[in-house]
Amino acid sequence: MAIDLEGVPARGRTLRRLRGIAHILFHQGFEAFVDKTPLAPLVTRECRAEIAEACRCKEEKGACPCGHALPLPQRLLNTVIELGPTFIKLGQIASTRPDLIPEEYSRALQALQETVPPFPFAEVRQILEEELGKPPADCFGAFDEKPIASASLSQVHFAVLHDGTEVAVKIQRPGIRAVIEEDLAILRWLARQLARLYPRVRNLKPEAAVEEFGRWTLRELDFHLEGETYDEFRRNFSGQDDVIFPSIYWDYTTSRCLTMERVSGMRVQEVTPNLQPHERHRLARRLAEIELQMLVTDAFFHADLHPGNIFFKADGRIVILDVGMVGKIAARTQDRFLCYWVAIERRQRDRAAHHLLQMASSLKGADLDQFRQRYDAILDQFYGAPLLERSMARTYLDILLAAAECNIVMPPEMMLQAKAVVTAEALDLVLYPDFKFTEEARPIVARELARRATPRRILDRIWGGLGEFILLGETPPAGPVPTNDDLEERRFRREVLKALAYVWGEETDEKLREKSADISRYTSTDYWLEHPEIQALIETGLGLLRLLAMQQERALWASEPGGDNSPDTATQGSSGDATDEADYRAFQQTIRNRGDKGRPWTADACQIGEFWQAEARRFPHTEYWDDKQILQSSMKGGLALLRLFTAQLAQAVELRQRDDEAADPDLEASEYRRDS
Repeated sequence: MAIDLEGVPARGRTLRRLRGIAHILFHQGFEAFVDKTPLAPLVTRECRAEIAEACRCKEEKGACPCGHALPLPQRLLNTVIELGPTFIKLGQIASTRPDLIPEEYSRALQALQETVPPFPFAEVRQILEEELGKPPADCFGAFDEKPIASASLSQVHFAVLHDGTEVAVKIQRPGIRAVIEEDLAILRWLARQLARLYPRVRNLKPEAAVEEFGRWTLRELDFHLEGETYDEFRRNFSGQDDVIFPSIYWDYTTSRCLTMERVSGMRVQEVTPNLQPHERHRLARRLAEIELQMLVTDAFFHADLHPGNIFFKADGRIVILDVGMVGKIAARTQDRFLCYWVAIERRQRDRAAHHLLQMASSLKGADLDQFRQRYDAILDQFYGAPLLERSMARTYLDILLAAAECNIVMPPEMMLQAKAVVTAEALDLVLYPDFKFTEEARPIVARELARRATPRRILDRIWGGLGEFILLGETPPAGPVPTNDDLEERRFRREVLKALAYVWGEETDEKLREKSADISRYTSTDYWLEHPEIQALIETGLGLLRLLAMQQERALWASEPGGDNSPDTATQGSSGDATDEADYRAFQQTIRNRGDKGRPWTADACQIGEFWQAEARRFPHTEYWDDKQILQSSMKGGLALLRLFTAQLAQAVELRQRDDEAADPDLEASEYRRDS
C-alpha cells in the first residue's frame, strides 16, 4: 500500500502507528478528516463496517460509539487520551496556548491527567545502573519499588540516601525518546494535512503548535536541564526562606535520572478548610509576590503553576515543583511589558497598544484596524467594571488572543507569560476568593520600575536621544542605547559637554549679570512694600519647614529611651500634658546642644526656619536694609563667583578630556584610527 507520508519515516512500526491513529480518529467521529487525507487507505474495511453498524446518531440522541453526539472539544479530549502519552503531553502544552487553539478547546484539554501505567521496577533498576554506573543499592540506602507517580515521560520513586537523606528519584521511561521523535514526525505530517484541508485551522497555525510542542517535550527529556532550572529558581529566590524549590543531588542526577530533595505539604484543596481567612489571605498575597517576581522582576517564570505543582507547609512556607515548563522573557520584551502595564494602569490605551505591537514577532497580513476595535472593546469592558472586579491578567490574555485572531504574531513566551498570569490569579482566588490580584500587583510593578531608574540608565537614555530632542523635539525610535563604556561614545559626550559649556556659559553669564544688577532692587524697603504677597509666601514656606522639622523632632523624642511612644503624644504639640511638653522642650535643647555628629537635621532646620521667619517680618522696614549692606555685597560677590565658574567650565571640560586621553591609551588609539 503506497501512501504519501511527506517526511514520515516509512518503517513498519511507523505504518502500524499511523493505522492505529487513523482508527482512533475514525472511532471518535473524525472520519471526514481521515477520508480527505492519505490516512484513508489505512482504515480497514472491518473498522469502517464496525462504525457504520454501531452508529446510531441519526436514529437516536445520546451515547454513540462514533462520538458524533459529543461536542467537538470533548471529542478532541477523548481522542488525545486514546492516542497515548505523546499526544497527552501535546494536549497539556496546547492547553497553555489559547492563541494556537480556540479557548473552548483549551479549557477541555486542561482536564487531561498525565497518569499512565507505570513501567516495571526491573526496568527502573536497569536504567539506574546504566545512568549511575552502579547498582541502586550502592547509591541508595533504601528505594521504594512502587512509584508514587507515573506520567507520560517518567515516573517518580521515593528513596533514602546512605546518609539518611530522603529524596525523590525521577526516572525517564525506557525508549520514550524514540517514541516521541517518531510521533513528532507523524504530528508534523498531520498538522500539514490540517492546514491544507481547513482554512480556519490554517489560521491557528497547527504546524507552529507542533514545533513548539517538540521543543518543550525534547527539552523535558533532558533531566539535567530540569535540575539546572531548579537551581536557577533557587538563586532567584535566595534569602527568601519561605519559598522552597527542592535541592538537586547532582551526584545522583543524569539526563535520564533526576534525584531531588523529598518535599511534602498541603494541597490547595486542603488549605482552604484548614486555615483561617486571614491566613489564607496572607498565603495568597505571598504567592502573588512569588509569581510576580518571576514574571516581572526575573523574567524567568514557571509556565505551568497549577494547584498540582504547589504544596503549602504548616509553617507558611510554599513549595514549588515540576519546573519542566518554564518561560524566559528577553530584556527588551520585559521592558515593553512593564511599559504596557503602566500605560494600562494610567488609562493610556494608545501607548499600551503601541508597546503591544512593538512586542509582536510579525505584523505580516495583520488586520490592525480589526485588532484596534477588539482592543478598545476589551479595555472599555475592563475600565467599565467596578474597580474590585477588574482583572488585569485576564484582560492581558484577552488582548493577546484578539491579536492572534487578527494575524498579529506574538512571541510564544508572551503567550506563556499571559497564561501564567491568569493561572496565578486563579490560584490566588482559590486560596482567597476576595483576593484582588491587580491591586496587589501595582506596588510590585512600581518597585520594579523604580529599580530600573538608576542614574546610569537614565543618563544613557538622555544621551541616546539628545540629538533628536534638541533639534526636532522628538523621541528617537527604540533601539540600542549607547553607553559610556563605548570609547567613541565617551568622546562624543565630552565634545558635547565642552560645546554646551561654552554656549550655556555665555547665556548664563548674561543672566547672572542681570540678576546682579537687580540685587539693589530686591534689597530695598520699597520692593517689599509693593510685594507683600511674596513676603507672606516666604513666611508660610518657612513656617511649613519649621512644622515639618518639629514633627520629626517629636517622633525622634518619642523613640528615645524614656520618651512617650504613643502616637498621640508624638504629634499632639503644645496641647499635650504640661509635663510631657516640658520634657519635650528639654529634649529639644539637648539635641540642639549636641555636636555635629549627634545633631539631627531637624534641630538645624528648626533654628534656620525660626531665624528667617523673624527676618522676613522685617523686610518692609527701612532700617532693616540699611543694616544689610554686607548682605548685599555678599550676594553680589556670590553671583560674581558663579559668573567666574561658568567662564571656567568649558576650560575645565577640555582639561578633563586631555587628562582622560593621556590616562587612556585605548582612547588615543581609537582617535588615531578614526582620524586616519
